[in-house]
Amino acid sequence: MTIKQFIAWLKIKAPGVSFFNSCIDKNLAQCVGVYARKNGPAQPQAVGGRSSYGIKAITLLVHWTTNADTCEIKANEILELFRTAGTSETIGTTTGYFLAPNDPIDVGTDDAGIFEKTFDVNLYYRK
Repeated sequence: MTIKQFIAWLKIKAPGVSFFNSCIDKNLAQCVGVYARKNGPAQPQAVGGRSSYGIKAITLLVHWTTNADTCEIKANEILELFRTAGTSETIGTTTGYFLAPNDPIDVGTDDAGIFEKTFDVNLYYRK
């Protein structure tokens, strides 16, 4: 499972939103950065063989306008995509489901005054 495959799924679910792999474009007033997280859940271990599924730990950074309310609304809209997704979403060439353990957290503004919120998603996928 790659961030690129995850972003392709996101673009279908949220058309018109600019998603970036492991960065954001600070020249844009509205975009979302998608980052692989180091501190996600432990990868499943199978006894005597390879596990049939993996976990991709992801953090999203919603970089959205100079209005705090607008940023919060967009972050909640994107979070809701994961909370309402089915248990068998097609992501890339495999299927999986999402757990979003926390609500968006305010991380303030950047140097240009653009508000930012972040939240984590765990993608459980078939290998």
